[in-house]
Amino acid sequence: MKKYKFLIGGPTSSGKSDLALCLARKYKGVIINADSMQLYKELRILTNRPSADEMKKIDHKLYGKFCADQICSVERWRKLVINEIKKCEKKNQTSIIVGGSGLYLHSLIYGMAKIPDIPTSIKNRTRSLYKKIGPKRFFLDLAKKDRRLVANI
Repeated sequence: MKKYKFLIGGPTSSGKSDLALCLARKYKGVIINADSMQLYKELRILTNRPSADEMKKIDHKLYGKFCADQICSVERWRKLVINEIKKCEKKNQTSIIVGGSGLYLHSLIYGMAKIPDIPTSIKNRTRSLYKKIGPKRFFLDLAKKDRRLVANI
């Protein structure tokens, strides 16, 4: 049987998870989470994560993977998902990526913007200045240099 990749997105309570379960049954697939909040263990009820019973019947990945005090950026999630998709491909399984976060799904389809690394010397100099002059003065100085940036803070 040919293996597929499905990408399911949409608003809250639109039936994404039910569709993913149907597809997983039909194509013997693995459901991979693309919901930024369902990544966290402590948010099971709040995020309406699939039930323990559903997760036993169908293989689910990246649900409850992190504790609430851990940070999972979009890029970190993207790397994890790509790894799960590759595992599915090796096992000849169908990948079913499901979630409502347009940002997460967009990053998977189109990749992330290339942002250059900030040299350590600049980071250290900025931290030192912040400690020396304090947050209020730092913010005011920043406002003088970049009004647009400050308007978004």
